[in-house]
Amino acid sequence: MIAMLRRRLMSNMAKAKNIATGTVNASGATLTISGLDFQPNHVVLHFMADRDGKYTIISLYDNHAVAMEGTEISKYTCSLTFKNDGVVCSLSDDSYSDFNGTYRYVAWQE
Repeated sequence: MIAMLRRRLMSNMAKAKNIATGTVNASGATLTISGLDFQPNHVVLHFMADRDGKYTIISLYDNHAVAMEGTEISKYTCSLTFKNDGVVCSLSDDSYSDFNGTYRYVAWQE
C-alpha cells in the first residue's frame, strides 16, 4: 500500500511546474496554506509529532485525510479550495478530529 502511494505521489510530482514546501500551524476544522506564488493542484500534509496526536488529523493527500481518534485510525474527506496563492482544507462536519498543531506540507501545480 505504501509503495503504491509513493509511486502515485512521485508520478504526480514529476509532472509539476511549481512545487512549494513548508510548515503551517493550524487549530480547528480548517487549515490554510497561503503565500505561494502559484495556484496548486495537489497538496500533501503530515503532522509533526510535537505533542499527543489524539483526535488530530495526522496526514492528508489531496482530499483524503487520516486521523488518530483515541487508539484508532479514522478516514475523512477534506474539502479543498485551491486559490491563486495557496489552498484551504476544510473538514466535514462529521469529523471528530481537527487540524491541531504544526504540519509539513508539499503543494504543487501540474
